[in-house]
Amino acid sequence: GLIDLYNQQLVVAGIPTDLVALQYSDPGTIDYFAAANIARFSGGRNALEKTDQITALRSYFDELIVGKVNSAWTFSGTGTDVSISALPLTLGSASHRGVVETPWALHYLFENNIFGSRLTSRGLVSTNISSLLSLIDGTQMVNTMAMRNDRSHIIHWSFRTTNATNSQNDLGLIYDYIADAWVCRYTPKVSYYSRVTVNGVPELLLCSYDGYMRRAGVGTDFDGTPIESYVTLP
Repeated sequence: GLIDLYNQQLVVAGIPTDLVALQYSDPGTIDYFAAANIARFSGGRNALEKTDQITALRSYFDELIVGKVNSAWTFSGTGTDVSISALPLTLGSASHRGVVETPWALHYLFENNIFGSRLTSRGLVSTNISSLLSLIDGTQMVNTMAMRNDRSHIIHWSFRTTNATNSQNDLGLIYDYIADAWVCRYTPKVSYYSRVTVNGVPELLLCSYDGYMRRAGVGTDFDGTPIESYVTLP
């Protein structure tokens, strides 16, 4: 399932019995879901080979962005006084965990490309690394993970490619959203990122597939193994 908070409401999608439905709680009462608090996103383009469904949620400005396979929508309001509008972007997002907000835009994966979009405009930011992203496994985009590091103004991305030999994300990239540049390839395999404050300094923790949490990009080794992160400027 997909979960986010919007306007003091808990919003939930990925309901098995209705994949285009969004259910939301009453404002300020996140454990009460009135029967009438359901919105359905059944229109828009969808790929014929894929199930029409909600694939991503993200609270952005004063609206909730609802991503589908090949379209994006906005949801606003509370209770029975809500509105739904299609965004004029003609694209969607197949990765709920791969949508990241920066001061400039929302960044997200769509069809082996990374876009930066505001509510009415978008820009392609992955032109220089298109050869790397062409390897992303289209059946595993739900495993894409991205997290912003405020202190360094970068986004850590973790993808699963068709070269993966097991059920692990095998491609890590770092994007500087201020410089609009892809600066590093991050080789440790990462399942999930989380923000944390260490000694008063904001950092990222990464969850590896061996069950350990580690500080991203801090120190000189992982349990005695050198950190493999190198510059790959196109």
